[in-house]
Amino acid sequence: MSWLVFLEDENRAEVDALDKEFFLKSLKDVDRDEFKLIKYIDPHGDTVFNGLQMKDLIADFETVSKLEPDNKLIDEVIRLAKQCSEQSRMYITFYGDYTSKADIK
Repeated sequence: MSWLVFLEDENRAEVDALDKEFFLKSLKDVDRDEFKLIKYIDPHGDTVFNGLQMKDLIADFETVSKLEPDNKLIDEVIRLAKQCSEQSRMYITFYGDYTSKADIK
């Protein structure tokens, strides 16, 4: 599964983003119900999380990082989630089925 991942403001303007397409291999091999929020990320559509959800999202990605220790982009998603939790009216958006930022907006 892969996504483009953005930190966006309330107007969906990009504040920060991952430089590369984000892949997760481990979600195919685990029970997705073990996670509070990652299980809701749509592999083919767009998924938006708000600042109040960041604690759970960070915990989920910390668990996934143990399953994929070589996936350094997980640390970058956690960094974006921490930024999101520190500011009001910010969102983390996972855009599924896109290969470049130009395709999104």
